[in-house]
Amino acid sequence: MANKEHVSHFFHLKKWVDWRRSHPDVVPDLSAMEFDDDFIPADVHHVNFSWTQWKNINLCGHDFRGCLFPYAVFRHCDMSGASFEEADLCDADFCFIGCEGANLSHVNAQKALFISTIASDTRCTGANLAYATLRKASFSYADLSHANLREVEASRSMFVRADVRGANLTGIDFRYADLRGANLLETLSGNDLTGMKLRGAIFGDAFVTTDLQGANLRGADLQNVGLTGVDLRHADLRGADLRGATFYHTWVTDTLFEDALLDQEALLFHDGMLSLRELLENRQDSEDNA
Repeated sequence: MANKEHVSHFFHLKKWVDWRRSHPDVVPDLSAMEFDDDFIPADVHHVNFSWTQWKNINLCGHDFRGCLFPYAVFRHCDMSGASFEEADLCDADFCFIGCEGANLSHVNAQKALFISTIASDTRCTGANLAYATLRKASFSYADLSHANLREVEASRSMFVRADVRGANLTGIDFRYADLRGANLLETLSGNDLTGMKLRGAIFGDAFVTTDLQGANLRGADLQNVGLTGVDLRHADLRGADLRGATFYHTWVTDTLFEDALLDQEALLFHDGMLSLRELLENRQDSEDNA
């Protein structure tokens, strides 16, 4: 439970600022409180907010560095540009909120919930998101370099041009996720993507593609993946299940397809690329009618 003295300071800005300056070593305890459209000081770093409830609050640009948020729940809050650097977010619930441009560097967010969260352009360098749920979330253009995403559930999420250099993606669930432009070959696993769940993932379109040149996808479940414009040269797809995959101008020079499951009759090899016949024919018909 929250410390009553600390609570009395919190809702009076000048009193709060003066008290924190005179007690720099005290960690204010505001645990288990409910915040509902209340005034929240912008500078609230290193506060214990465990088990708190937050509803309908504008937290844009707030400084939550080093705060404790285990089991906290946020609903209908705008946290764009807020800083949670080095905060404890274990088991916290950030579902259905916006936190574009927020700083989540070095947070401990194990088992946290980010379902349908808009987290594009966030800075998550070194963040520990192991076992978190990012289903249907948007982390496009996010900096996830050196983050721990082990066993994260990120199905149907968006990671367009996300930076995952040096990140741990062991066992991550990227089924039906949008991975266009993400640097998947620069993670801790290097070219070995066999530890990821990738069925239905989108790796490319006419504008943005993921570089999979030399990737090890041996035996991977790649059913229904989108491979338009993707560079698969020298990749190992032996034994992979590629049924229903969309190939269009997909580079496949020296790609290994032995024992792979492919809709071969529907595919055409041309100019070092692989494309679905139907897509090529439709494109040709469009050009003829132009």
